[in-house]
Amino acid sequence: MPNLTYLSKNFKSPYTGRNFVGRNTLPVSWGKLMHAAITVGKADATYLNKHGVLSRYERKMRMYMVKVNLIETVATKSTPAQFQHSEVYKSLDPSEKTALSYFMGLTMAKLLASHFLNIPWLQHFDGYATPLKGTRPDLLGMNSKRGFVIMEAKGRTGAATKALMKKAKDQTAVPPFIHSPGGGMHPIIARVASASYANKAGVLAARWEDPEEADLNARSSVIEPLEFLHQYYEPIRTLIDFEAPGTEEKEYEGYTFTTRFFPEVDVTVGLLNKPLEFYLDDSPHSADSAWYITFTRNRRLKGLLNDTSDTGRDLFFGADGVLVALGPSWNSENMQREPSQRDSI
Repeated sequence: MPNLTYLSKNFKSPYTGRNFVGRNTLPVSWGKLMHAAITVGKADATYLNKHGVLSRYERKMRMYMVKVNLIETVATKSTPAQFQHSEVYKSLDPSEKTALSYFMGLTMAKLLASHFLNIPWLQHFDGYATPLKGTRPDLLGMNSKRGFVIMEAKGRTGAATKALMKKAKDQTAVPPFIHSPGGGMHPIIARVASASYANKAGVLAARWEDPEEADLNARSSVIEPLEFLHQYYEPIRTLIDFEAPGTEEKEYEGYTFTTRFFPEVDVTVGLLNKPLEFYLDDSPHSADSAWYITFTRNRRLKGLLNDTSDTGRDLFFGADGVLVALGPSWNSENMQREPSQRDSI
């Protein structure tokens, strides 16, 4: 399976382990990458209500972007397999590359936040928080304890420079608390600047930094956790389209998912059949309490979650309850070819 090289800098407690210091590599299956690609980004209710079915097409386009613009390099004794830009990507004009680079920047931010920061839900800041004047970050993430992470995501075809990272860090200078409509306050547990980039060979990499403490003013943001989840899952529900022919329920390790197969890209997407309250229920006597811990302690699911099982390439369970299953066209041999040379796109 491909490896992602990433550089971590300036992370503070509790993010001070090896994964948050210096240059490291992370095994990332195509399923895990696809999960990050289709679950991050816009989920504004206004957008969904205005565009309806076009939201589904936008998510499907993300699947195509992953499959067509990236290939898997051949592993050697000294270098593991990695993600590399395809010839299709290299043939794009600069404006198209800029758009795809930003998309990959968002994807890398979601992948890193979910894997290392235990942030299952990451979406555009403007979709949920009271608009702020001046500089603002791209993304707002939430964990199962209602702690929030602010992220600014950048994407570049070439290097992620110090100037780029400084600009990203500056955009994370937002209030230390997010206020609920009911008056409660949820802490910002981290402010992170991230960027995806490619080296001269077109190999995909990432860097992220926990910025130095920024000067804060009295601005505040208003958000309700259940509404946050509703808007996060709405694009996924729209993509699957629960009422459409072709959806089916499948059970994996005791969990039931509503799934839909997309033959054009050989991808199945599923959503865990649980109400939104399930994800935030931390009452001590509830069967659904501490869902994140329960979900990830299942040995098989945890293996798939961390891409360590034999089937990690083909099946990925996100900590947000979104499942991605890849068909045979995503096998290593096929994905090492340029898109025009594959057995199936």
